[in-house]
Amino acid sequence: MPVAHWGLNNQIEDSHMPTRKREKLMGRFKSPLQAQRLLAAQDQINTVIRPRRYQLSTTS
Repeated sequence: MPVAHWGLNNQIEDSHMPTRKREKLMGRFKSPLQAQRLLAAQDQINTVIRPRRYQLSTTS
């Protein structure tokens, strides 16, 4: 019998995957504050370099 709720959270979980991968790599930092600063800077850069689909207009 199929379960109707399977896959409902996939979009949410997939959107967090890049952050989880980066956080795993950030384990090499001496303090969580250093990792937090780098993640914040990367997010600002990524919003400029890689715009998300929902932010693009249909005419672009």
